[in-house]
Amino acid sequence: MSNDYVKAILYVYPAMGALAEAARGAAENKALLSYRSRFNAMHDLEEVAEEIFLAERLDSLKITTENLLADLNSEELFLLEYRYFRRKKFLAKFGGSVLCSERSYFRKQEKLLRKIAAQFSLNGIKEEYFLKAYKNSVCLMRVYRAIVNGGEQRICARREKRTLRFQGSKFSGGADFLPCATNTATTRTATAASVIKTIWTAESPPVFFEPVAGVSGSGR
Repeated sequence: MSNDYVKAILYVYPAMGALAEAARGAAENKALLSYRSRFNAMHDLEEVAEEIFLAERLDSLKITTENLLADLNSEELFLLEYRYFRRKKFLAKFGGSVLCSERSYFRKQEKLLRKIAAQFSLNGIKEEYFLKAYKNSVCLMRVYRAIVNGGEQRICARREKRTLRFQGSKFSGGADFLPCATNTATTRTATAASVIKTIWTAESPPVFFEPVAGVSGSGR
């Protein structure tokens, strides 16, 4: 059984909370724009609900991962930080060096990955569930597909301080096949919300929204 989905979770873990917030922002944006939608009300409701459910699942995955990390020893935490998380302030606490041979290092990493995969499985997070529950998480799915397609080394080579900062490069053949930094995603979400507010206040707001000061209900 492949543990590629576990690797994807670990690579994305440092940004999991921000991704959940981005999903909540997307739900709010879709709700605000629903009155302009070309689809029926049920379709729009499902779209908003899916974003909310995705945010809740990401929160749950973050908590589950944190609980697993709490049971690891210092060496295991360092191995995860060194390979997957790459948070400089945390690496500094460990001294930033691997105190074992290269062969031993990879053997320990594989053993640790199997251990974490077993714990995820006990918590009901198996590959089948992962693919179904997080299929709408662009970030998780891009990282997962990159790993499945043999691109893990590119992930390691191109990440910066937060793991998820990859854009077109000589390693990706110029293709933006991996997510940009989480702060970029959240900035775009905030920008979208601002644009939506402008659209909303420039037109007649739908009757189910609270009136906006200075906006007439008579339309354009």
